[in-house]
Amino acid sequence: MTGPLSGIRVLELAIWQQGAVAAMLLADMSADVVKVEGPDSPDPGRWFGGTHQPANSYFETNNHNKRSAVIDLKHPDGRATFCRLVSSTDVFVTNLRSGALERLGLTYTELSALNPRLIYGHGTGFGAAGPDAEAGAFDVIAQARSGMMWTNGTPDGQPLLVGAPIADQVGGLLLAWGILVAVIHAERTGEGQLVNSSILAGQMFAQGFQINNFLFSGAQRPRPHHSNVQPLWSSYRAGDGKWFVIATPHPQRWWPRFCQIIEQPELEQDPDDGDIVAHPENYSRAFQRLQGVFATRPRQEWLDRFRAADLPCSPAADYAELVADPQVLANDLIVDYKHPSGEYRLVASPVALSRTPAAIDRPAPEFGQHTEEVLLENGFDWDEIERLRDSRAIGPRGDGVQPPEAAII
Repeated sequence: MTGPLSGIRVLELAIWQQGAVAAMLLADMSADVVKVEGPDSPDPGRWFGGTHQPANSYFETNNHNKRSAVIDLKHPDGRATFCRLVSSTDVFVTNLRSGALERLGLTYTELSALNPRLIYGHGTGFGAAGPDAEAGAFDVIAQARSGMMWTNGTPDGQPLLVGAPIADQVGGLLLAWGILVAVIHAERTGEGQLVNSSILAGQMFAQGFQINNFLFSGAQRPRPHHSNVQPLWSSYRAGDGKWFVIATPHPQRWWPRFCQIIEQPELEQDPDDGDIVAHPENYSRAFQRLQGVFATRPRQEWLDRFRAADLPCSPAADYAELVADPQVLANDLIVDYKHPSGEYRLVASPVALSRTPAAIDRPAPEFGQHTEEVLLENGFDWDEIERLRDSRAIGPRGDGVQPPEAAII
């Protein structure tokens, strides 16, 4: 089946996650993505977690459906080879710092001169301008600077890291979205352009309502805690030790019915302050009383009761529960994944298209696996390829790929 981005050619020069995720999202929709790595500078993500091939879950997650070409961009012939590929590509994706791209001669100005239709997607830490445009950034740095860790912390404690790398993931998603918008514009006008997205901007976008609320009111929202979160918008531990969440933005409307559902009609009217959910000063006490009630029955019984009453609720699942969730499986959010080393399962594309669905057709590439193949497709002949290989402008070195020290995390 022809995918929605079939025919779109992408060159990726990215490491770790943000840029690699953006290119992966395009590859899942059938764009032809060639991941370019230097012979002495492979993507450190190949070793994240201290593991390498045959199947590194981090690298497979971010780089499936791609091909790999090893080109030495510091070698004059290697850079010329890369520029020749640029002249016939649609999209260039990178998350290298601007200074590194300038030293390599791979800025937007330089590459767009070779290909005016080129979409140049640049994922950055803090944006293209400003005093920290060249500063390094990882996921935790963007979570911290954006306020995400602050708002995730306990009321009087330290800011807390969100457990998943949401800065990198959201940053990659938004970079891919910007690239696709630019591709549509290029199809209509023939004009390429520079697309910039930062992981700082992505974290601010993810907190849009909270930040805008501060801009409107000047008031900081209190950090979430059972003492300041209304009782029908919180998590509880059931009698079997399993956690669940209930959520309604209309607690006063729901409270009388809720008390009947949990068979505690005496809670409907608080003896001290009337409607218990009408007064934030009562939230902590209400939370403690409800926790005592929920400890008397197993989680599934509470969930069944709430669902029967159409009260929004959910198990607070760990990953073992998540990957077995019938809703996850019914929507193909986990798919079978074939790798040369064996059969695995993998998180699927988050977007479902009815006529041209995303697909995961190939594993993440081995280092330099498709170098010759890519060059042949772009007009190089075998004599040129042999010359480039002999000059060490392309292909892995004879001693094989070695992990950068920083990659062993």
